[in-house]
Amino acid sequence: MLLEEAGLEKEFEQIIRHAQDLGLTVEAVLSIVLARLLNGPLDKSLSAETRSACMQLQEFSERAARAIREIYEHACTLDRLGQYSAELKLVQPSLADETAQALARFRAYRGMLDHIEQFINETAEKLTA
Repeated sequence: MLLEEAGLEKEFEQIIRHAQDLGLTVEAVLSIVLARLLNGPLDKSLSAETRSACMQLQEFSERAARAIREIYEHACTLDRLGQYSAELKLVQPSLADETAQALARFRAYRGMLDHIEQFINETAEKLTA
């Protein structure tokens, strides 16, 4: 309702579609977004009790974001290794292509976190108001 009232529903829906396209669970991405909103633009409007109640969400959000960053980093490393092994003709070209396509999705995970950050930064004033 808050996002709807602030006119941010469409932008938020884009984040959800982005997550689904990448194969990420919507629940995990929603947790990250909600935790960032509660820790950012909405923080001043929360009571101490509410902040305390949100602690578990914040912890999950940090673990999930860290895992997404690690998946991205490992995918980049694996992709470089795959390219190198293809150059050395250690693997069949079809397998190298298949692996590169699979890793492309994981390399796009970093873009999901960037998308969330952009959303939070661009909407902070609207949500605060």
